[in-house]
Amino acid sequence: MSGAPAPAVLAVVGAGPRATGLLERIAANAPELWDGARPLHIHLIDPHPPGPGRIWRHEQSGLLRMNSMAEDVTMFTDESSTVEGPARPGPSLAEWAAQFSGRGPRHAPYAEPADPEVLAELRALDPADFPTRGAQSAYLDWVFRRVLTELPASVTVEWHRTTATAVTGPPDGPQQVRLADRATALTADLVVLAQGHIGAEPAAEHRVFADFARRHGRFHLPPVFSADADLSGLRPGEHVLLRGFGLAFVDLTALLTEGRGGRFRTRPDGTLRYVPSGSEPVLHVGSRRGVPYHSKTRYRLQGPRPALPRHFGPAAVDALLAEGRPLDLRRDVWPLMAKEIGYGHYHELFHAHPARTTLPWEDFTAAYD
Repeated sequence: MSGAPAPAVLAVVGAGPRATGLLERIAANAPELWDGARPLHIHLIDPHPPGPGRIWRHEQSGLLRMNSMAEDVTMFTDESSTVEGPARPGPSLAEWAAQFSGRGPRHAPYAEPADPEVLAELRALDPADFPTRGAQSAYLDWVFRRVLTELPASVTVEWHRTTATAVTGPPDGPQQVRLADRATALTADLVVLAQGHIGAEPAAEHRVFADFARRHGRFHLPPVFSADADLSGLRPGEHVLLRGFGLAFVDLTALLTEGRGGRFRTRPDGTLRYVPSGSEPVLHVGSRRGVPYHSKTRYRLQGPRPALPRHFGPAAVDALLAEGRPLDLRRDVWPLMAKEIGYGHYHELFHAHPARTTLPWEDFTAAYD
């Protein structure tokens, strides 16, 4: 008489949003793809909390924000999704936050975030706001806990709060996943690398800069995730060069100004005035581009949504591939991407702001095509 079948084993390296999305798809497709006769055991390997992971973990400054509006952030599928398997809609970050102010229905499993500042933010969150990463962390934590409740009983999940250091094994056989905190490796039938944003060794030029800084008693910070940056070595009033005007510049500027006690005050005309604390360094900022990027706005589409794709769809890609030559992104692909983006811009301009245009939309479309 044979015993119960041994479970199939899946190891997932990384427990952030990508891993949560994988678990959600397993739950959605289990009725069709997994009969439950054989158990499935899933190892999640990440030193950071499952759901938020490293990038969206709660333990980071409340000054760090997302670069997407709350209504545009979701972990769920709907009728617009192109993944195989059933779509299982769920609330966006904005819709989920609305439950805490009574503006929306409750979503199980219901629990208010423990951090009072995050809870206050969620209660006041407008769909067009750019949330803090703490708010996103709370949302991702909830999504992860919800997905666990949707998995069938034959699927179990185990979180290892450590780092995977190596994966070895034959191409089509059992894999050995070595962990930093144990001598024996995990054996898995399949390994999924769901690491998302990962760090990199600094380029050689940064080692040169770091050596120069050490010789002259100065501070050098190589490229690093903003939440992980140790800025304590920057003294008040010290002159600091910031290379680049991108998202890291925005994060570091917030951490070195408001993060050091500076405050914004509203003038009678509604504009803001920065009141320094005296603990800030002096920032000198530049980039190869030479000017800052435009900030994202709270603008929402006011005209009808255009039928996309028009210029950079499957047919255009198939036509490129049919030429049978290596493709160059800048020469072959980017012109179509830019034309597709431009079409969306002009569609909104003509339909939502017709007073700013001088010819009929149909005539413009024919010329643009």
